[in-house]
Amino acid sequence: MLKFGSRTELYFDQDFEVEWKVKVGDKVAGGGTVIALVKVKQAAASPAGKAATTAG
Repeated sequence: MLKFGSRTELYFDQDFEVEWKVKVGDKVAGGGTVIALVKVKQAAASPAGKAATTAG
């Protein structure tokens, strides 16, 4: 929750794919404006098409 602020900065790791829904200068409302849609980028699949496991 952000209170009493007029500026918020969002930082995303490169592992995320971000589709921005607002641009600089747009007016937004807390709890009412969608700022971005964020998805985790797909990891490369192993040759067998399954996640690698380690026997131990």
